[in-house]
Amino acid sequence: MSTRPSPYRLDNQLSALHQSAANLTRYACIVSSRHIKDGVLRGRFNRTMAYYVRQILADVRNGKIRAEEGLKQIEVEHKSISRIGLEVGGVIAGASMMATGVGVCYGSAMTLCAVAGAPMVAHGANNIYENGTNLSSGRSDAVGPLKKLYQGVAVAAGGSESNGSVAYGSVDVLLSIYGFYRPLPKPGTWQLFRPIKTDYVPAYKLMNKGALLFEAIMSAWTASQVYEEAKK
Repeated sequence: MSTRPSPYRLDNQLSALHQSAANLTRYACIVSSRHIKDGVLRGRFNRTMAYYVRQILADVRNGKIRAEEGLKQIEVEHKSISRIGLEVGGVIAGASMMATGVGVCYGSAMTLCAVAGAPMVAHGANNIYENGTNLSSGRSDAVGPLKKLYQGVAVAAGGSESNGSVAYGSVDVLLSIYGFYRPLPKPGTWQLFRPIKTDYVPAYKLMNKGALLFEAIMSAWTASQVYEEAKK
């Protein structure tokens, strides 16, 4: 009995391979346009990815590798670029959280600094450290000093480091939600005496669609990391 794949299955594999290759090239262009500001470096990155994809397709056509092996290589590269995009986003989100924390402390005349502002600054700085370290090292397991503190407290209380990581991630998500809904003055609001409730709106109503989407993606990513840690 022949072990060769049927023509129908092979056609499906080749179709999936070409579609995956096109998706990878398109996604690489999107990531580079968002995160690589230097035009020369952006062009070099896009050309490198295009060459990588063409080489895999050529290897499949020439019989050096099977279609399913080429598809697997492209999927691995897609995941790698996705991780880089998320880590760059993590650095940006960390800086945004730090700025929000400073704003909370200043806007509340320090009354909310201890419960919201300072934790946001600390978590934002830790997120910048972890994602920046992962980007520079090519790894994905950096642990910042604040997360180490959470882990140490969890172990001291009889739990595990994973419990500490879950606690850290959960607080991170809660702080992001607070930043999303915190009250901000309406643009153009003029106050003569004490501000009233109608002078304020939730922060998300002042954000554009791009910022809203970015915050949603980063919060979902953090929540997924918490879920993975909770399963350990």
